[in-house]
Order: sequence, then C-alpha cells, then structure tokens
Amino acid sequence: MRDIADHGMQGRSTLGGPTIMDINTGMYSVDHPIRRWEFTSSCIGYVKDGNGLINLYRQDPPVQFTTEQYTLYRDVIESIRLAIMDEFRLSTLYFTAPTFLTRLIGNASWVPQEMHDEYWHAHVDKNNTRHYDYSGLLYLADYGVEFTGG
Repeated sequence: MRDIADHGMQGRSTLGGPTIMDINTGMYSVDHPIRRWEFTSSCIGYVKDGNGLINLYRQDPPVQFTTEQYTLYRDVIESIRLAIMDEFRLSTLYFTAPTFLTRLIGNASWVPQEMHDEYWHAHVDKNNTRHYDYSGLLYLADYGVEFTGG
C-alpha cells in the first residue's frame, strides 16, 4: 500500500500537510460492491495537495498502476470493509466513493487551508463528514520509526 501511495503521489507537494489520493473514483461494480471492479474510459482518480487537485489518469504522463497494485488495493479495502461489518455486526456495508490514501507530512510552518486538512481533531463520522456512517482507517506507519506517542 505504501508503494501504491508513493507511486501515485510522486511529484506532489512535500512542503507539509496532507496529500490525498483516490485511485478508484470512476470504477464501478459489475455484480458485487467490492469484489469485481471494472474500469471505464471515464475513470477519474485524483491527487489533492496544497498545489491543488489533479486527475491521476489524465495528467502528462498519466499514473499507471499495475493489475497487482489494483488487486492489492481492492483486497485491503475489502478487508477493512469486512472488519467494520464484523465490529458493528452489519449484514451489508457498501462503500461510497472515494476510498483514498492520505500522506501527512509534518512541517511546523504549514498552515491548514480547510477543515479536512486538520487530521488531529476527533474523528466522529457524522460530525466530520455528513455522509459517512462508518469509516475504516489503516495507518501505514511504523511506531517508533516514523512516529511516537499516542
């Protein structure tokens, strides 16, 4: 997952704050909400950082992920979906777009531009983002190496 994030976010701002990447907007399910994703010619994937929003697949050159990278991304998202279903005893759970990867770069001089740039606030789904009922977070950082504390 970190390789996918690094690949899709290459060349984006490293000055501080969040970089958000959604590689699957524009994918749709043929017969299952997660297991079978198909791409259309109008797929949109985006990266947003302090420099703005770009379409991953329409930039020059476009970002190209391998089948293995898409499969890993799908499998991780499915694992998160199943964990949420188990934790909250749900019989079904459908994702709304986007599912995304976020990279945070610490910089004391960086100033948040909007509420969603401030990841240190309490994360209460309905209070944070109105259309979220549940969210699953998977942290891809090593404790003691890339961060310490709570």
